[in-house]
Amino acid sequence: MSTDDVLMRNLRTSCAEEQKAVQLVEDLENRLKTAKAWLTAKRAEVHFGLEALREAAMGGVKIE
Repeated sequence: MSTDDVLMRNLRTSCAEEQKAVQLVEDLENRLKTAKAWLTAKRAEVHFGLEALREAAMGGVKIE
């Protein structure tokens, strides 16, 4: 195997590894966006749930 062959093989391997790393970063970014959206929705649920409890407590409404 010539030096050029070895260099080309190493270059292809490096490119493939870089593509895998880029894909992994993109996947992690997408997961982070999904997690942020989920947390935002849960935060809203908690906020509105607490507001409903406060209103019920102030108005003397019985919560079942």
